[in-house]
Amino acid sequence: MSHADARRRQLHVPQRHAAEIKDGFEELRRQLPFACSHNGRIMSKATLLQKTAHHVKKLRSRENFLLEEINRLNRIVLYLNTQLENEKKMGQIYRQIQAFDKVYDSGS
Repeated sequence: MSHADARRRQLHVPQRHAAEIKDGFEELRRQLPFACSHNGRIMSKATLLQKTAHHVKKLRSRENFLLEEINRLNRIVLYLNTQLENEKKMGQIYRQIQAFDKVYDSGS
């Protein structure tokens, strides 16, 4: 590769990098509900990044809330399953007592 080819390749790197950044901002604008243009004006990149950071914080907070809710509901399910098992055991004991009472009553 000649020196001129190397120089041309170096010139394209910043342009490619700038294009990738531009594409990234365009993708953010497409994906985020608040990033739509209002009155034909496009939100500035700085504002877009600030609002995106705020949106991500809200999403993380919501995710944490939902994970805590899942854990709370799992504890309730565990408790209810334990109660159900206890009720089944009590039902078995009750049936055994009834059977014993029948045998005892018929023997008297």
